[in-house]
Formats: sequence, structure tokens, C-alpha cells
Amino acid sequence: MKKLQDLKIIDVTYEKNGIRIQLKPAGEKNAGNEPLLRVFAFKKNSKGWEFIESSSYCTRLTVFHEKSVIQKYIEMTHKKMEKILASHY
Repeated sequence: MKKLQDLKIIDVTYEKNGIRIQLKPAGEKNAGNEPLLRVFAFKKNSKGWEFIESSSYCTRLTVFHEKSVIQKYIEMTHKKMEKILASHY
């Protein structure tokens, strides 16, 4: 298993159709003391990227998950956010 001191900072960003989803460690840890990734969502407007109110939440993904798992999760989260925003506008 990897050691925390061997980790690089993880900040995964996925942008598509004016929606940006970011996953990054934000201080929470699981029972195994592994850093968890937190979701942050933004929408593009005329001034740049605006944080979407109440869109941030902690996931069960840790910084040690495989890249493919993290990629699948962030794409799934993006699709959900597209549906939510489409229903409000």
C-alpha cells in the first residue's frame, strides 16, 4: 500500500458543456485514515466559473483508488449535474 508521504496532490477536473466537476482531497478521511475525495461543481457564466451552491460533498473514493475508477465516478457525477441543471433552467 502507498504511504501518504509518497502521494502527490490529487486534483481531478472534468469539463464538458459548461459544467466543471472537480474531485480533490479536502480534509476528510475514512476509517483507515486515508484521505477522501470531495466533489466540487461549477457552471460557466459570462464571468468565468461559478460554484454551484450545495454541490460539494465528500465521496467514498480515496486518493488511492485507481485512475479508471475516479474517471468513471467524475463522468457519472457530471451527467447527474447536467440533469439537475437542465431541470432547473
